[in-house]
Amino acid sequence: MTRPAPGTAEEDIYERLIPQMSRAGRVVDLEALATLAADIQRLGHKDKGVRKAAKALGLDPRWLPRRRRS
Repeated sequence: MTRPAPGTAEEDIYERLIPQMSRAGRVVDLEALATLAADIQRLGHKDKGVRKAAKALGLDPRWLPRRRRS
């Protein structure tokens, strides 16, 4: 998956995840962030799989952005 399409809810979530990953002190994996943003939009930020993926990227699951209404 590449960068989410401009103007979509996934792009908004993606843009909010980039600084979080930078603050985590890790190399920013844009491909994984795009997938995580799509999963957050589809499943929600409280989904166990989403939280597990966030932890694998070094993100704190408590601070994941919420799903956007379309």
